[in-house]
Amino acid sequence: MKKIIGLVTVLTFISCSSTPKKLDADKEIISDQGELTRQEMENTAKEMGVYIAHQIQNDLGAGKVYLAFLPTKNDTTEEIAVDLYDQSMVSTLISRKVNVLRVEDRTAALRELQFSQSGATENELEAGKMKSATHFIQTIILENVFSHKGDKIIEHTILTELRSVETQAVLFSKKKVFRKKVARGQISW
Repeated sequence: MKKIIGLVTVLTFISCSSTPKKLDADKEIISDQGELTRQEMENTAKEMGVYIAHQIQNDLGAGKVYLAFLPTKNDTTEEIAVDLYDQSMVSTLISRKVNVLRVEDRTAALRELQFSQSGATENELEAGKMKSATHFIQTIILENVFSHKGDKIIEHTILTELRSVETQAVLFSKKKVFRKKVARGQISW
């Protein structure tokens, strides 16, 4: 009997403790301090990747587009693992037959081309085969912190744009917003 009373007491104590509250009722994703979770990042990247691939295939012609993927910018107070987002997005685009170029290390690639043409290597690479981007994609993660009815709320917005390199025209801009209540006592402002 003492064990049952002890168990009920522990369960009551645990259920009454302050836990993070989710604001998006259709999701089971919760974090203590309101930060974006890995699952949220990867799911959003896949969703955006599918949308981008669909737009490219229907509006631009998939074989004609070379998409420069620019690294995601983190404009938040958190250290978000944007590489997870980037990798998931690139994987989704490639699986949908979109030509993706990584341009952030182009200088290193040009140095390697130059070295291969110096005659010091066995296999000489040809200059002029490097693809040039016709469009580029840029994602930025924004943060907004506010109070609502006494609760601290953290809102993250993941904003993705597809632009033409030639004209800088924005072909589409899509966002996904996550709002979370911060568990009491977890963050001090």
